[in-house]
Amino acid sequence: MNLVFVFDGLQVGGIERVGIDYINLLVNRGHDVSVINVTPSLKDMYPQLPKGCKVYEMNLPRYMVPYRYARIVEKGIGGALLYANIAVGLSFLYQLRKLVNVRIRNVVAKADVAIAFSGHFNDLMLVASCGGAKKKIAWLHGSEFEYKVISDGYFALYNKIKNLVCLSELCDITCKKFNDSNGIKKELIYNPVAIKDKELDKAKIQDLKDKYGKFVLMAGRLAHDKDQKTAILAVKYLNEKRNENIHLLLAGDGVNREMLEKFVKEQQADDYIHFLGNCFDMQNYYSAAHVYVHSSPMEGLPTVLLEAMAYGVPIASTDSIPGVREILGNNECGLISPIYDWKELGDNVGRLYDDQNLRSELQEKGRKRIKDFAPEVAIDKLEKFISEI
Repeated sequence: MNLVFVFDGLQVGGIERVGIDYINLLVNRGHDVSVINVTPSLKDMYPQLPKGCKVYEMNLPRYMVPYRYARIVEKGIGGALLYANIAVGLSFLYQLRKLVNVRIRNVVAKADVAIAFSGHFNDLMLVASCGGAKKKIAWLHGSEFEYKVISDGYFALYNKIKNLVCLSELCDITCKKFNDSNGIKKELIYNPVAIKDKELDKAKIQDLKDKYGKFVLMAGRLAHDKDQKTAILAVKYLNEKRNENIHLLLAGDGVNREMLEKFVKEQQADDYIHFLGNCFDMQNYYSAAHVYVHSSPMEGLPTVLLEAMAYGVPIASTDSIPGVREILGNNECGLISPIYDWKELGDNVGRLYDDQNLRSELQEKGRKRIKDFAPEVAIDKLEKFISEI
């Protein structure tokens, strides 16, 4: 089977890592997979693609997609007229760009399956508008309802693509009528957790333990939507409360790095808060960590929690909907606190340092829960879904 994965950039991030995991799994099963990157300036993850995987680039910024502006219609007749003009203008420009990029059109046309994996307006637009591919899939990194709340423009694109993969079914009863009336098929497929297959560097793991002791780990883009500030304040609060020096390691990079580094200095916490930058050997950090902390206010299905769970790292997390409870349940597999509540998050981290019985219980339940995210389970469901389209 010939598949094309379309990404809105291949920077270091959860969506991109999951996509590459799927590509590797599909290649290992004998499928041909190629990649289209519609934000070519973001390519840090190219080296992680399997050998022989072809990458094609087409610059398609999100602002060029007319569906992005669908919410303007909510402003009444004036908004509707403005949106109509925007849609006509951008659609014309997009068609010109697509005509020029014959190679991209041919790649999609020859595909058995084209997947808009980032689930953003630009990769969805490319898959929805390019003819030729026998089957098309839109990947939702969360529940369908979440995207409806953001913009009806997503639903216009889903209606063109017709096949959806989601990571959660939170409140999806509200979308059932739309899907049924438009012949849209949807499948719930959890992200595969393939990190356990990666080789460990035992010397590095020991070095991390020697340098930072029993440290707290958080991984993710340094961006506003990940809210590292809450994690920073939680560890600061815990250290001041206990008169200790527990270290927090922040793996990842992003637009907020300079601001966060300044914030840490202002909090006088730079002796125990550390910025690691992008790490391509996260398995070593999970293996060395004592507690994993997650402070994002909203997540579809946070892969980092699954990876931490796979390595037996107890988790303290904010209640990021819908993904955290999809993974952790109601505190069964990790400790959950309200979003932005750094005091309760800090107290939960402290509990994971103090209560060995609680740690053991969460680790045992985590080992059972992680089986639902086994790579073979995810890839079997994906292949079955494709065959039924």
